[in-house]
Amino acid sequence: MNDTKIHFFSIGNGDAILIQNEFNSKHTNILIDGGKERNKLRYNKMRNEVLKLIENGAKGNLDLVIVSHSDDDHIGGILNMAEDDKIKPLIKKYIFHSEKNISDYLEEDYLNKEKYPVNASSKGTVKSSFRQDLELTQILQKSGKWDERINLAGEKINYNNFKLTVLSPTVEKLELLQAHWKIKKDEYYKESGMVKSSDRSKCTFDYDIEFKDFDFDTIEVTEDNSPVNGASIAFVYEDNVTKGLFLSDAHPTVIIQSLKTFVQEGNDRIKFDFVKLSHHGSKKNLTQELLDLIDCENFIITANANKTHCHPSKQTLAMIIQHYGENNVKFFFSEENPQLKKIFSNENFSNLKYPIGNKLTIIADK
Repeated sequence: MNDTKIHFFSIGNGDAILIQNEFNSKHTNILIDGGKERNKLRYNKMRNEVLKLIENGAKGNLDLVIVSHSDDDHIGGILNMAEDDKIKPLIKKYIFHSEKNISDYLEEDYLNKEKYPVNASSKGTVKSSFRQDLELTQILQKSGKWDERINLAGEKINYNNFKLTVLSPTVEKLELLQAHWKIKKDEYYKESGMVKSSDRSKCTFDYDIEFKDFDFDTIEVTEDNSPVNGASIAFVYEDNVTKGLFLSDAHPTVIIQSLKTFVQEGNDRIKFDFVKLSHHGSKKNLTQELLDLIDCENFIITANANKTHCHPSKQTLAMIIQHYGENNVKFFFSEENPQLKKIFSNENFSNLKYPIGNKLTIIADK
């Protein structure tokens, strides 16, 4: 028997994903990110669901836990999990690019004197936190389950019955992140220990616009410029029954550059069984050029249409529909709420799937 299940947990606007593969009665499990740290209710549901899915170790351990980057909606739940007595004994190995090991890799100074927030919103919630990065670094260094290796675009990770091919980050993206951290440190000390809140403008939903009315001949896509997102770990997952694209919050130009190495002679696109859209369906993380490289009909969105980020953007979904045709596209959501459903309230589009219980599950078998 060869069976793969991918579970996208309902943890709000964030990523928490479990890949389960069973081959000849051997189980392999990969956890990617864990949602936010402070939302204990969401975390507990996700943690309990993970334990249930692996039957407390009867269906394998967590062979690999990947922390894609240090934004709270990705690293936070992993920080909880790394000190959770029920689940941490089941974790065998971590992949995490911390500020310290990025600094060491680039042979640059690492300063950890203060637990400053890297990006703080006006509401005081931490988007990307040095505290979380530092605390997880210290926990993992003591765990013996982390080799502190930097995994760059183009590298391959083989384990049991699966292969990961890293698409992001590149050295350039790590250097930009390092420069970003330096700026934030300078701000911290200049302001006597206080970092100014970011000037995040209020987002605007575009859900009233019909899919057909997005004119991509005139829309200029402005790529995400977040150094933290740009350095996130994105990869292709492959086993004997499925091939998936996990984009984390990565920038499209880097993904395009990396995916071009997959294009085989005589083909101009790469076939995927599913794509986890970058940055929760943000319009700044998908381009026509990227879609030109992808042959896929199943797209996963890990977002809850909150008023802070307005993710996903309907423009992103419209670009996919117009590119492939609405009969050739299916959207899978890790959340279900009235605001998300407004995206489709003035559409005839019905190729949708929402989570059941606390998760969305995609199954492939052979």
